Amino acid sequence: MKSKAGRPTIGDRKLVQRMVTSDPEIEEFLRKNPSVNASDIYRRAVRSMMPRDIDSIRLSKLAEEISEMRVSLSIKEAEYSSLKKRVEEREKLQLDLRLEQDCHPWYLRSLVQSGVFRVMRSESVDPVAMVMEEIQAGTIREYEVEISDGRASLTDKATPQTRKRLRQFLRDRNNTLMPIPSREWVVPIQDTLRSGYSISIEFDEFQKEFLLNQSMGDLPVDYFRRFKPVIIQEKVKSEVKGRMEPAYRHITLETGGVA
Repeated sequence: MKSKAGRPTIGDRKLVQRMVTSDPEIEEFLRKNPSVNASDIYRRAVRSMMPRDIDSIRLSKLAEEISEMRVSLSIKEAEYSSLKKRVEEREKLQLDLRLEQDCHPWYLRSLVQSGVFRVMRSESVDPVAMVMEEIQAGTIREYEVEISDGRASLTDKATPQTRKRLRQFLRDRNNTLMPIPSREWVVPIQDTLRSGYSISIEFDEFQKEFLLNQSMGDLPVDYFRRFKPVIIQEKVKSEVKGRMEPAYRHITLETGGVA
């Protein structure tokens, strides 16, 4: 044992003395650097190789696991961002497609729901009663119309003015005046729909169905496709899609796509 490698006692406990094999180069270094404590260097080197206490070991293990988890998380976050972008793009395409497909029947249904369409009615008109009123008023002469068994017909003496006045009762060329039956029809008509609401439909088919069911606004959008509605102005179409989008976006998110 060499005295330079030893340390003084600490209290009543003595430090263990141990023989350490050195070499000429180390001894030369220590001689030239007396401030270097070889014993302290030895102790720290050995302690670095000693098993650590359980908390230190667990702390080190957790640090390794956290580091690995962070690497895994960064990979998953990158994948998540990529998938999220693809899903959002797909949902937007699906939403745009559904809005384009449904905007025409959806708009027609919204017009029905808002009360744009109404049923008009006219009572039947009896030509005999009308002719009698015209004769009494002096606008038609008695000899111009023959009335028999509750029916009326124009005579050969009927003037062009009388024929024009009664033309709505003339159904053929035999001069018989036929009653005008009561009727129902729907307004607005096709021309008004195009000019006032920027939509074209198969009006005759729509009128037929609407006369049978004025509550058709409660039916699904698909029902209104049968009338072949077409929004004829892009500005109106864009406005309609804007009104549809909140509800349709909610449906797309719930179903994950086009229903």
